[in-house]
Amino acid sequence: MGRKGTEPGASMHAGSVLLFVLLGVGGAGCGGRTTAEVTGGEDVCVAPAVTCAGTCKDLAYDPANCGACGNACGAGEVCADGQCGVVCLGGTTACGAACVDTDIDPANCGACGAACPASAICAGGACTSPCGGTEILCDGKCIDPASNPAHCGACGLACPDAQVCSGGTCIESCGDVLTACDGACVDLTASPTNCGACGVSCGFGGLCAGGACVCEPGKSKCGGACVDTATDPAHCGACEAACGPDQLCLGGACGGTTSAWRTLGYDERHTGHNPVETGKPPLKLAWAVGAGAPKLSPVVIENGRVFVIPNGTSFSASPLRALSLADGKELWNHDFGDVFSVGQPSVASGKVYIQHCNHGADTKLWQIDAATGKVDWAAPFFAQWEHYWAPLVVGNNVYINGGSYGGLYAFSKATANQVFFSDVLEQYDEWSPAYFNGSIFTFVAGKLRAHDAQTGAVQWTTQVTWNWAGWSMRTAPVFGDKMAYVIAPPSLYAIDATTKAIMWTANGSYAGMPAVADGAVYALSGGNLAVRDAVTGAPLWNFAGDGTLAFPPVIAAGHVYVASENNVYAVDIATQQQVWTDTFGGWISIASGKVLIARANGTLAAYDLSY
Repeated sequence: MGRKGTEPGASMHAGSVLLFVLLGVGGAGCGGRTTAEVTGGEDVCVAPAVTCAGTCKDLAYDPANCGACGNACGAGEVCADGQCGVVCLGGTTACGAACVDTDIDPANCGACGAACPASAICAGGACTSPCGGTEILCDGKCIDPASNPAHCGACGLACPDAQVCSGGTCIESCGDVLTACDGACVDLTASPTNCGACGVSCGFGGLCAGGACVCEPGKSKCGGACVDTATDPAHCGACEAACGPDQLCLGGACGGTTSAWRTLGYDERHTGHNPVETGKPPLKLAWAVGAGAPKLSPVVIENGRVFVIPNGTSFSASPLRALSLADGKELWNHDFGDVFSVGQPSVASGKVYIQHCNHGADTKLWQIDAATGKVDWAAPFFAQWEHYWAPLVVGNNVYINGGSYGGLYAFSKATANQVFFSDVLEQYDEWSPAYFNGSIFTFVAGKLRAHDAQTGAVQWTTQVTWNWAGWSMRTAPVFGDKMAYVIAPPSLYAIDATTKAIMWTANGSYAGMPAVADGAVYALSGGNLAVRDAVTGAPLWNFAGDGTLAFPPVIAAGHVYVASENNVYAVDIATQQQVWTDTFGGWISIASGKVLIARANGTLAAYDLSY
């Protein structure tokens, strides 16, 4: 209001001010009045107004005094709730002092500050290339960074004058004979991966001759693929001549029957012996595929399908994969996500069983349909940080290692319900239970225990000398006709399953798990294969290989197969002579006319047996 009147008229003025103040207070609630005149001519401000330079100002909305006296908002800004800012209309967003459309602004694409690269535009709030295929936008033009020498691999990366751009890499000119393909100079007339043109692959078993894909000697082209009609059950003897679902292709004719490799060591006794398989060496590579991890678990086989998983890899994204036994092509996969570990698989009656561990509630036993990959159920169980060997599937139940402090679980195959949990075992991982004569057997911390198959109760225990070497067993009990065979490094023990007595002991440098077949026990000691009489333990013969044998031996059709990480061998049991070898070893499984090597380099290789 400013200053009013003179000193002589002060008494009357004071009365009028009082009336004004009363009116002003009442008006502040309805009409927004915030000031009143006082004695001496000074304004009195009604809240929320305050005095700024002798004048009442509302700091919540005054752009010249926003939040504080003298705090002026910038050009284009308004004051709201004591804060200077930009008011944006029409669907735009305030980014700094500007209103932008984040749907199309390349400097603020989808959100303030989210800038698109120079080779992209903003459309629908996402950075995208205005160009088609693999091309990108450079200097306002769509170019292919894989081959453009002025923008090789990215905008502005120019190749020197003497070089060309191939696969997004600057390389020396390939001259008149060779062609630049994916960063290399290749001969299009002979390259099996760039046959006739860059990127044209002839596939497994194919060769490039004169710029055209042909099959290597001994193979025929069927359905666009090179196959061996002598062994391929889908093209047995001729293209499209398929064998029956339970037949093998032997010498170009359908015959024989398929066999399975269901679990660790072939069967519920972990014998390592497939007595049904009749194929013998020499072996011929049928196919090989990368399986996505440095090392693989032993594979299991049933009904023309192979099931493979990385070897207990912690926090691995690699899935369980089902492959065709005939050609290695993927049929389905199941990804368990980012978990601590996934164990070895078992397969039985068209179902795959496998455990994964993630410490706590996210630790489960899975039943997955072998044909489709569909999950039937996943049953949680208690555990800590564990790596698991293969589940044991017997009758109506699945038996597994589990428990926060060690133990044996049984689950119903039909319902996924827990049948029992036996907590008497010590806390160790990497072991698998076995089945013999109606009982379930565990071998943990040097103790072979027989458990009731329905209750898990311990029926008897036999202790052997056992040297602690960490919290992982890395072995399983193996059963022959009458005895159990266990390896407790550094010794091999034979235990009578009826009397519970230790029948014999072989001292050495034993490790892993043994195999048993036809009255003999096969085990690894000091990197060599040692063969002993199953009843007496007497030594029979030895095989050295490369002296670093490390994977459990397996047996079929009178031959024992053993492997190190670098080599695999087939040895004739009758002559004790090596009859076949190949590079790259690993876990071995034998079924349906093929030897499968889960190689230590992460490749799964299938070899055809001879008939």
